[in-house]
Amino acid sequence: MHVDPTTEDADRLWADGDRRGALLLLRRMVEAAPEDTARRLALVERYRSMGHPDQAGRWAIGLPGVATAVERDRAARLLASSGVARPDLRRFLVLPGEGDLPAEVVELLPEVDRYRKIMDVPVRARTSPDLAESLFLVAGGLTALAFVLRVVGELLPSLVLPSHWAGFAAITGVAAASAVQVRSRLVERRWGSAAAWVVIAIATLVFAALLVGQTLGDW
Repeated sequence: MHVDPTTEDADRLWADGDRRGALLLLRRMVEAAPEDTARRLALVERYRSMGHPDQAGRWAIGLPGVATAVERDRAARLLASSGVARPDLRRFLVLPGEGDLPAEVVELLPEVDRYRKIMDVPVRARTSPDLAESLFLVAGGLTALAFVLRVVGELLPSLVLPSHWAGFAAITGVAAASAVQVRSRLVERRWGSAAAWVVIAIATLVFAALLVGQTLGDW
């Protein structure tokens, strides 16, 4: 039976010295239930104890009166350097609900704009997360097409080569989507997640190269 993780599970990881695992678990819990204040506060306190006011501010800024002045300032710098557009702030900050942003976030926007001008950081296009999702969907469709062409190719050999190219296109799509995910994780300073997506992108590109070699050999 599946049991949802709790903040106590994160506390145990933290006590065992697995800080990264504890933070990752808390982040996943907040993402799963953005409206759960207790989980968000637990994440804020962990970042505070590590001396990371930028991340503490990022997760505290949506809660009234929680972020300190320093954390608000560091959160403004973080948002400015990320280049995230205002319509994407709710998603970036993992805020619950829809519609207007919390007053605490709105009040911070002038500082975000000020730092953005100082850093000369352009506003990031809103297409990054949606682009990754679209690429994964296209890759999935191409994979299905390659499978069908390969099966039918047993009867019609002329379709074997197109099945190879469809498979190559699908793998390339996965690699491109992985690259988008890498950029998104780097913007969010999620280094471990970014490294994982780099490995996925490289692996799929290597597989694509092997598939192209096989395709050219069959041509």
